[in-house]
Amino acid sequence: RKKRLTRSRLDDIEGVGPITRNKLLKHFGSVDNIKKATIEDISQIIGKKLAYSVLEELNK
Repeated sequence: RKKRLTRSRLDDIEGVGPITRNKLLKHFGSVDNIKKATIEDISQIIGKKLAYSVLEELNK
């Protein structure tokens, strides 16, 4: 079977690969929910430094 490729705004963030993207989406459910989350919530999943990068990019 072919794997279905799903593009996400997360794919354009440096340091966020497929595994990190999937962790975030599995936990938060959507990119919009990630945008609404706090640094503390996101950093529990991927670490504080990357959490800052993710929120900064998503809120541009």
